[in-house]
Amino acid sequence: MRIAKTSGREGYHARNQHLGITRAATVSCCRTQKRVGQIGMTITHYTQYVRDLKTTIDQVREKPSLFERATIKLAICRNGYAYRSTERLQERSLVSEYKIGPVHSQALKHDDGTLSREEIEHFFKLPEVYAYSDLALTFDRSPLMNAHWDATIGLVDARVTSISGSAMRQRMLFIGFTDPVHAEFALQVDDALLVHNHRTGSQFFEWIDENCESPKDEMVSSGKPATTAKSEQRWSPLRIRWWSAGFASRQQRGRL
Repeated sequence: MRIAKTSGREGYHARNQHLGITRAATVSCCRTQKRVGQIGMTITHYTQYVRDLKTTIDQVREKPSLFERATIKLAICRNGYAYRSTERLQERSLVSEYKIGPVHSQALKHDDGTLSREEIEHFFKLPEVYAYSDLALTFDRSPLMNAHWDATIGLVDARVTSISGSAMRQRMLFIGFTDPVHAEFALQVDDALLVHNHRTGSQFFEWIDENCESPKDEMVSSGKPATTAKSEQRWSPLRIRWWSAGFASRQQRGRL
């Protein structure tokens, strides 16, 4: 059954409550937003969204009996190092894999999870978190190729199916900061590439019910789609590269 579409903030909350993800997993992320750049365009503040996302991930880890299946992939980049984790829940059993290494490594090394889990926990506690839209995949010198020494980059791809059969998925590319000063500078630099007013896209998107809908391209203020054929062509190899070797270093940035 297709979920009825409603407009405005009330419709946004009602729709997510219908889907049933932990506290809607997004219920508070639109309460606090940064107004930067063009008048009327607001950069979405994702700190609370990330907190609720972590609650959902913890439920999968701690109460696997509540879920039929789950796959949670995280890639974190901070201070020149990449930390990757893959967690799969099948038949009530959770299997985890961790890898770690310098961002310039061609392949990450297996980790027992100690350092990777510590970095993942650090990311989910950051006080200033924002997200990139599909537009970040269209630039020749994409900020996704930077080491971001003053920030933490976090790619979170989560697919969760409850025992009732509800299949939820989200894939977001976040950038987090320890303080507003560093955040403000990055917001000015990457303003055009960040999510405004929850306008994500088809490659990066908030929670959707896979039984009822698929990620939609949103329209930016210019009236152009937030994602293009060029960005979709770039996303597939970029995703493979992230999972195989982590994030590229500042020295290796350039054309994707």
